Amino acid sequence: MLRTVSKEKGPFRVNTHFHIITTNIVSRMVLSKRFLGEGDQTGEAMSAVTNSTAFEFISITEDMARLMGAIHPQDYFNFLPEWFDPQRLEPQFRKQATRMKLFYTKLVNEHKEERRKNPVSEDKKTMLDVLLEQLENPEFDVTEEHVSCTIWDALMAGTDTTMVTSEWAMTEILRNPAILKEVRAELDRVVGSDRTVQESDVPKLKYMQAVVKETLRLHPPVAMLIPHLNMNPTKAFGYDIPSKTRVFVNSWGIGRDPKVWDEPLEFQPKRFLEGGLHAGMDLQGQQQFDMLPFGSGRRLCPGVAFAVTSVNLQVASMFHAFDWSCPPGVEPEKLDMSETATFVLQKRDPLLVVAKPRLSLHLY
Repeated sequence: MLRTVSKEKGPFRVNTHFHIITTNIVSRMVLSKRFLGEGDQTGEAMSAVTNSTAFEFISITEDMARLMGAIHPQDYFNFLPEWFDPQRLEPQFRKQATRMKLFYTKLVNEHKEERRKNPVSEDKKTMLDVLLEQLENPEFDVTEEHVSCTIWDALMAGTDTTMVTSEWAMTEILRNPAILKEVRAELDRVVGSDRTVQESDVPKLKYMQAVVKETLRLHPPVAMLIPHLNMNPTKAFGYDIPSKTRVFVNSWGIGRDPKVWDEPLEFQPKRFLEGGLHAGMDLQGQQQFDMLPFGSGRRLCPGVAFAVTSVNLQVASMFHAFDWSCPPGVEPEKLDMSETATFVLQKRDPLLVVAKPRLSLHLY
């Protein structure tokens, strides 16, 4: 990622780089391959997706994200008849579902053929290898559909959420000069200037971790968590809740609750540092529920550790390796922070930046 960013000339969309690097990381874990073509293995041309597999994946995820972010009246008013679909969302969903099925069926079949020709050693098995073994083992109640849907969930949910959080974090840092100064000072102190940021550095970057937590508070990956149904009648907050009531959790609102957070609309990473009111905040929602960017309980996002580590590493790498500025005529403090909701809660206007390398050229 650093090499390709260093080759950018003039203002560019930083989320493109976050999207590609995250997609490649996830696809390597799931499939043991990058979605970019052979010519991109050195990192060249990473900002221009030309490989057909990568292009199709990104196209499908963008279309699905748009549809999943649309407001479907039946999601909120279940008394409406099935035919009530003024936006014609159902036909669009069916079309994308067909594209998804063709896409992951092709991936799975290709992987099966590779396994047949070149058996995989135990230490090199991917998520798909494990799922295919369970599919072939009658002891497991696993179907082809289970395999395909699990792979798709990992690929889609693991990329967009990480990408948008990284973009929000960069935007908040750039529009707050004092925070940028703290971030840069910590990186120079912990990492130095003779190497790049490594994953092993992340636990030492306490201020960067606080920045990421504050980003997740103000800009959770999704505004509303996946709805749930309570199986039995219950009482909550003085209300009688009948069984099978659809429950929506407003993650966006929880993180901005003035009863919980001082100056909730201000970006203040220090609240998560030692001595702050929310120091030691648990992002997994197991002990504290002041913010729930990844849900809670048994339905907690399984990729929370990956997402948090990835965002910390990617954002830290960007600010350690480059000096950043906005395009001419744009003041960092006045960057537009408007949101738009698709499957994820992303910036309405992508962040445009100019990068200037600040390390020795051999490190890129």
